[in-house]
Amino acid sequence: MVKPADQRVDIGERRAQAGCGVTGRQARWAVVAFFAVALLLNGHHIHEEATRRAYGFWWTAWVTATRPLNWISTVTRLSAPRTWIENAFGQTEDTP
Repeated sequence: MVKPADQRVDIGERRAQAGCGVTGRQARWAVVAFFAVALLLNGHHIHEEATRRAYGFWWTAWVTATRPLNWISTVTRLSAPRTWIENAFGQTEDTP
């Protein structure tokens, strides 16, 4: 039997009342963790791209900012999976 319109409850309201889902704080931490992992997995490649920029103030800024990412990514070998995938598919950073 269909409930009248005034008695219907939105599924989002029911989930909120039941305490389902995540809090805003948890969602923010998940986004921060996602980007941190993405930076570490691509740290070596981000640094290489920074060294290809035109020389000047911004080159120095980007190379300096990405140097720690490159070091962590290289020491922990977190950038290796990207290299393996690129080699498996025959792609390099210069391939469109």
